Amino acid sequence: MKEPGYVYAGRLNAGELADAIQDLSPRAHFVWDRETFEAGEGCPGNLRDAGTAFNDRCEIRWQRTPDGGFLVWVLSDDLLPDALLPAVEERWETTSHVVCLFSRLEKRIDPCFRTYPVVDRPMAALRCRVFYRSSVPTFVSPREVMSDEESPAS
Repeated sequence: MKEPGYVYAGRLNAGELADAIQDLSPRAHFVWDRETFEAGEGCPGNLRDAGTAFNDRCEIRWQRTPDGGFLVWVLSDDLLPDALLPAVEERWETTSHVVCLFSRLEKRIDPCFRTYPVVDRPMAALRCRVFYRSSVPTFVSPREVMSDEESPAS
């Protein structure tokens, strides 16, 4: 069953983005640049060139721009009346899905991190929201790395 979703987008400088991520109180993050991919819990220590930080109701994702700022999207299950960024005016709906992540031990993948955030094991599952823009799937937004008890990867 589809539920309402809310999308906000715009540009922020590094300080504004760091503050927005801190205000989100993310459960996990993924950040990367050309050399490094980092998966971790809480707020990222370094914004890198791109990334995502999320909790069970909202995701902030970003991409560094050539001028040193960041293009930022906020994908939320809730209306954010005090959002830093303007709303993307469309009809947004969401559905919930669980995806299994590749095993850390899979030699073809060989990611540069040792465990998934939140769960300390080589396999994990990710609860996501798919955002539909006027009925077209547009974003897959992570919400939480599932605990050992919840995960179908157990």
